[in-house]
Amino acid sequence: MNEFPRDSIRHTSEELTFVCEKIISCLSENKEHTKKVLLCGRLRELEPCLASLGNRPELLEHIIVATNNITRLYNDKTTVKKPLIVEWDESVYEEYLIERVKTSSDHFSISLAIDFSPTLRRIERIRKLLEKDGVLIITAENPGWRMAKPQLLSSFSANGGSLIKLAECLVSAANSERRLHLLRPVERRNGILGSVSCPEDTRFGGMKGR
Repeated sequence: MNEFPRDSIRHTSEELTFVCEKIISCLSENKEHTKKVLLCGRLRELEPCLASLGNRPELLEHIIVATNNITRLYNDKTTVKKPLIVEWDESVYEEYLIERVKTSSDHFSISLAIDFSPTLRRIERIRKLLEKDGVLIITAENPGWRMAKPQLLSSFSANGGSLIKLAECLVSAANSERRLHLLRPVERRNGILGSVSCPEDTRFGGMKGR
């Protein structure tokens, strides 16, 4: 695959710029067309990234999108080329969710995964799908994850890969994560100020991520 020109990618934020650069870099090394990139998260978090890559259909062919709401992506008529779309319904057994992305008979590897709303359960799932030396990018890490699953989180850097946390390497991402912690999820939707409720904060793992 020829290297993808970076100036043709539309992006609107520092985070999107960083993520798109990582996707392009990964796929530019895909000489045998056997590498894919996995994008995970809620649909509203994935859509800006997909829109930024939308004018490069050859990129989308090598992207797998895993989200809990796939209907709108399937019904989108604005693009002819679409990524592979799989549904990750968290009520389904892990084995089924993994096989929706990749089965033992598939002849491709996932060397880059990006999770916009990480939980420990999904990080474990991604670990099973990602190459040993692959890279996982997440928005931020819940402080309790290291105590709950130290070997899981350290495994990403054990074989030449890495776990990249946007909140630790980008100022804008750190500010975004800080703002999310200032309001409770329900109160945030209603516009009422309130303190953080860790069990409710599923974006950072919360009860769902343990």
